[in-house]
Amino acid sequence: MKLADVAWSDTMSIGITSLDNEHKVLAQKLELLKLCSNMNEPMEALLNLFDDLIETLHIHFTHEELIFKNISYPGLKQHAQVHAAILKKIKNYRDQLSNSTNQDDFRKILLFLDASIGGHLSLEDAKVKDFIHRAE
Repeated sequence: MKLADVAWSDTMSIGITSLDNEHKVLAQKLELLKLCSNMNEPMEALLNLFDDLIETLHIHFTHEELIFKNISYPGLKQHAQVHAAILKKIKNYRDQLSNSTNQDDFRKILLFLDASIGGHLSLEDAKVKDFIHRAE
């Protein structure tokens, strides 16, 4: 199963340094999680990294929503709903993994993480970038 590369690139920048830095950290943590999974690290280690990613994602989403509120981003409500849906699904997956020792189950969840986090950075956050540049 081939996972997409969510490595940071400057094209993902939205022009808000603090958020761009957080996006870089999220991409790095996701890449580390994939690397450790590919190296067949023990499930306990993978779950610890996964928990760290979830916590980082929650903090980031909260910070991002606060900034979007401060810049009067008109799509904030919908953006926050996307954040909530991603976190809910990720936490559900985490709960499922609590009862699994199967690395393949974990790799399937990594596919979702790739799509949701990578897609969110490149699609949803790009809308904010457009909004910021129109306001300048």
